[in-house]
Amino acid sequence: MQNYNKIINNKIFKYLIIFFINYLNLNSLYSMQYLKGYIQTEQDLKSTPQIKVLFNGKEVTSDENGFYSIPLDHSFNNNFNKYYFLACKEIKQNVDKKNTIKYLSIPNNFNYKLYSCLKNNVTGKFELTEEKLIHKDKIIPNNCIITLINPNFIEKIETWNINLNNNFIALPKIKLVSNRTSQKIYRQSDKSLAKSLDCKPFHEEVTIEEKIVNPKVKLVINK
Repeated sequence: MQNYNKIINNKIFKYLIIFFINYLNLNSLYSMQYLKGYIQTEQDLKSTPQIKVLFNGKEVTSDENGFYSIPLDHSFNNNFNKYYFLACKEIKQNVDKKNTIKYLSIPNNFNYKLYSCLKNNVTGKFELTEEKLIHKDKIIPNNCIITLINPNFIEKIETWNINLNNNFIALPKIKLVSNRTSQKIYRQSDKSLAKSLDCKPFHEEVTIEEKIVNPKVKLVINK
């Protein structure tokens, strides 16, 4: 009888441990902040071309519906009030003698679209202002979200008016041009994926997936 009770108690203890670990994981997921972006196309395509997005040493890929999410480091401490948003087909990683990145820049004669995004304390929304790089070396500013796509394929970049959960911050929406063939658009996707290979040594690839815990709750999970 004593052995039986001991076995039961051990099982209960194991279940409590598992429950506690799951509870901590769920809490950390809900408290973690994410940047959420969207690439829109009006083409009658089977799927939206995949585009690589870089930020703060991380690299993500937009999905077949044009959405992407970037986990925001806890170092920001809910103080993500200003950032830059850049679209260009290629970037340069300028390193020092110790093979440490000094700064990122845009190659000469490459087109780009750059916006500063400042949070309005009254509305809570980010306001976009188009900017130009003033440094002769086209140095990309810190705190910049980089989308690896040729700006010639972008019709406009605008505020994404969408209601998201509190742990998500909506990034600007990229609207692709509608006067290009699907073949050319998909070729841009291939180029974006290829150019991101140059960023691998200094950017960690992060895969995001949605898991449904119950029919009313969707979680974004880091792989």
